[in-house]
Amino acid sequence: MTEFIQSFTSLPNLHPAIVHFPIALLVTAVAIDLIAILRPQRVWIDRMAATLYVLGGIAALVAYLTGDQASDAVIPATAVQVLPKIAIHSHWAGYTLWIFGTLAVVRLGWAWWRRHDTAMRHMAIRIAFWLVGVGGLFVLAKTADLGGRLVFWYQVGSEAQHHQPSSGK
Repeated sequence: MTEFIQSFTSLPNLHPAIVHFPIALLVTAVAIDLIAILRPQRVWIDRMAATLYVLGGIAALVAYLTGDQASDAVIPATAVQVLPKIAIHSHWAGYTLWIFGTLAVVRLGWAWWRRHDTAMRHMAIRIAFWLVGVGGLFVLAKTADLGGRLVFWYQVGSEAQHHQPSSGK
């Protein structure tokens, strides 16, 4: 599979290409959720937020799995001091996945259960969903910060850690 992926990209693994999708989708989901609260007569906005949570949750799962796979491939044997930092990033990614995965399932179930509503009801529940999403964004931001530190401070996954192709000499 790795050879197949590398035939399309110069990336050492898919994690750097995938990881930005859950960030974009989940930040947008929380923003759309707030708009849905402010415009309760527009049920389609709430359905859009629920859909974005589901897509963001799926993207978070894929990012988590590709990150787990990437951690095995990009760590040089001499970088033992980086392993605990990768583990911490992985833990925060797991928390992010748990929060938004749960929220996605609950939001999808709520949207299905309330599918015949012509206006949003139970505003306290809607606000609670949004607050969980906002809290999840803080966990997502911590996860992203830890991942950025791995790349930019410790050069995990950087070209310096990978075999350079020969120049043909």
